[in-house]
Amino acid sequence: MTPQKITRKELLKTPDEFLTFSEKAYLYIQEHSRQFTTGLLIVATVILVALGAKWYFDYSASQALTAYNQALANYGPNPQQAEATIKALETFTKDYAGSAPARYALLDLGEIYFRAGQLPQAENAYQQFIGGLRKEEEHLKPLVLDNLAVIQEAQGKLNQAAATWEQVIAQSNDAVKPDAYLGLGRVYLALGKPQEAQKTYEALIAFAPNSPQAAQAMAKLSGGDK
Repeated sequence: MTPQKITRKELLKTPDEFLTFSEKAYLYIQEHSRQFTTGLLIVATVILVALGAKWYFDYSASQALTAYNQALANYGPNPQQAEATIKALETFTKDYAGSAPARYALLDLGEIYFRAGQLPQAENAYQQFIGGLRKEEEHLKPLVLDNLAVIQEAQGKLNQAAATWEQVIAQSNDAVKPDAYLGLGRVYLALGKPQEAQKTYEALIAFAPNSPQAAQAMAKLSGGDK
């Protein structure tokens, strides 16, 4: 069941620090690369906001949230701002290792590394998050894996990207699967496996026939999208 969206009016009733945290999460979505599952990460943001509310009432977590906000405070589009934010987040994840905000800061690092063209670092950040995945974070795994696969594909690690997208499909997360099928079909073609690509596209069409991804898959199958 998809969590209900928290309105800005409701957020304004919460402490300023929590509002800052939620706004940072929203900014993360707004600036997310088109190569990532931007719309799907809105679901993750709602979850993060809900978790943020829980963390806020714990003193140590409150301190961590403050430090997290400070680390992201000067993030901007130019390379100098990005590099400064990377360093601040790296320091934050070390200083507050084990805290929930430090865990989610790895996702920020993955995003900023990716946008800065630092693909190995971006991959490592997402791998760290997945490697330390907690029970309450299992629902985020398909979203993070989908982004990880994009990074692996961008580095030419096609076999790894295929294996990662296969994991996403196996997670049975309906919202993420269409993108995963599409990505998997694309890397199969790049690997010279047209039959596997065809099966993947057909599976996508059967799974989500009315989705934009299915339309792209049909174009691939018909030869209209080379």
